[in-house]
Amino acid sequence: DGNYSVLRPNSTFEEIVEAIKLNDRLAVDEYRSACDLLAVGVINIINILNPDVIVMEEDMAAVAPDILKESLEKVVKPSIIKEMWDNLKIVIGEGDKEAVLAGVSILAMDEVLRVYFRK
Repeated sequence: DGNYSVLRPNSTFEEIVEAIKLNDRLAVDEYRSACDLLAVGVINIINILNPDVIVMEEDMAAVAPDILKESLEKVVKPSIIKEMWDNLKIVIGEGDKEAVLAGVSILAMDEVLRVYFRK
């Protein structure tokens, strides 16, 4: 009936991740809720620091990057100025920290060169 869950009250993080990957309804719903709350924190970061790039590289981000991205767009986009959203790059890692660091380094070099050649 769709209400069954493989999760138990004392499930480990690994069990929760596996349940999300199996599309367990409870696990996915709770993960979405956690992503929505994380997105509220991202709004605060944007409003305080006005960054060009936000890198989300952690275990939670790697669980289901598509769900996290969906939550960020749903919660953050309508809560900030359109131009801020349009100019913001959000990098969601999938567990490969070296790839994320390389990507952020490229973004930083791109910005330095853009500013340098604008002069």
